[in-house]
Amino acid sequence: MIQEFFYMHGYGWYVFISYGCVLTFLLLQWLLPWRTWRQHLRTLQDE
Repeated sequence: MIQEFFYMHGYGWYVFISYGCVLTFLLLQWLLPWRTWRQHLRTLQDE
């Protein structure tokens, strides 16, 4: 039963790869602006 869910009639590989790509994209969309915000904050504190 659980094996059929992950197999998804042969499309499971594509489904989980696309989930991983979307999750990676969303994490990068959050992480990169956060890093630049921290860098700007540090430069403002140094001045």
